[in-house]
Amino acid sequence: MIFTNISEPHNMDTKTRQLATTKARDMSELGISVSIITLPTVDGSQFEMDKFYSALVPDHEVTNPTNDIEDLSMRVHRRESKVRMSTSINFVVNPELTIGVQCCNLYGEPPTKHVNLCSKTNQPVETISSVVRETDGSVLLPHEVHRSCKLGSETVIFSQEEADQMKVNSDKGIYLLGFRPAKDIKFHHVAGKSTFVRPCETVYNGSTDFFVALLARLEAREMVGLVHCVPREGTAGYFGALVPQQEERDEDNEQVRPM
Repeated sequence: MIFTNISEPHNMDTKTRQLATTKARDMSELGISVSIITLPTVDGSQFEMDKFYSALVPDHEVTNPTNDIEDLSMRVHRRESKVRMSTSINFVVNPELTIGVQCCNLYGEPPTKHVNLCSKTNQPVETISSVVRETDGSVLLPHEVHRSCKLGSETVIFSQEEADQMKVNSDKGIYLLGFRPAKDIKFHHVAGKSTFVRPCETVYNGSTDFFVALLARLEAREMVGLVHCVPREGTAGYFGALVPQQEERDEDNEQVRPM
């Protein structure tokens, strides 16, 4: 986040301008966004984004400059609530139609990590678990440990690698299963934090057009999409609901924090 009241910081220095633009592009590819907070200029003239900053932040819209600390704090807080991309993923609508989407999360405070301390020295301690053989007490290596379950009258034995493979039933992606009325989705059905999905044209052209049309129809018909989401390779995934939500902006043209 950049605070500035100078429309042209490099005084037409082409080399420095190019370096700044390249750096901003590299940050964007890494998922790091740049936003501008404009302050009143010294001579009272209007801040001009087109002179330099429009190349760094193409989608930025200029708000009224202010020196009021409370107003500045509110603007910073609103921009900190913006979503940040966590991963790009395929959205499989049916076997013949796939679009690209990005999964985004709101920034928040990281969870507090619990640390175990030794009662005598008050130093952090690390827990180490081992599997030992019952007969002689020797430590078993990971490939020597097997799991089992009883099916009927027989006991089926399988390795940890086979157990991990049984949990994976789909490749990475979001798979559309069907639709249900939005009133059927209750708040207590939510077992984890929400993930925001937006279209991505990087892999599939036309993803935005289809996504916007799907969003509009779901909202108009008060429906939600039921999906199976596998966010990473080698994971079991989870079931979820695609709840349509249009972008909202306040009087300063800042995005209202989504629910």
